[in-house]
Amino acid sequence: MKIATLEAIHTDGKPGCLVPFDIENIEKQLNIKFNCSRMFYLSDLSSEKGRGSHANKYINELVICCQGSYSMTLTDKHGSIQNNIHQHQVVFVPRNTWIDFNNFDNCVLFVLIEDISHTDTHDKIYDFKEFQLYISD
Repeated sequence: MKIATLEAIHTDGKPGCLVPFDIENIEKQLNIKFNCSRMFYLSDLSSEKGRGSHANKYINELVICCQGSYSMTLTDKHGSIQNNIHQHQVVFVPRNTWIDFNNFDNCVLFVLIEDISHTDTHDKIYDFKEFQLYISD
C-alpha cells in the first residue's frame, strides 16, 4: 500500500492548521503520475458500517484522510494489505484493487479520481468472487 503524508502548517496563536494539497509532492512521495479528473468527499462516516466493497477496473484513486482515522484493506492479485490510516495521510489505490474502508473514527475522506473516460456501470465490480475471477485472468 502506497501512503504519502501531507504536511500541516501550524500558525502560532491561531486555531487549526493549514494543509496544502500539493499534488506534485504527493506524486513524488508515491512515485506515481496522477491526473485528477473528478473529486468528491465523504463525511458523516459511521464506525458501525463500512464503505467501499468494490473494485474499479479502469480508475486509479487517491484517498485523503482529512480528519480522524479509519482502516483500509486493499486486495489485488498478490493478496490483501490492511492499514490504519490517519489524518493527513494519502493512499494510492490502483485500478483492479478491491477497496474496503471500516472502523471510522470522526472521519472525513477526500477522494480524487483519475481517468473518468471509463466511468460507466461496467467499470465497478461489487461482488468479491467476481473480482477474484476478473483478476485471475
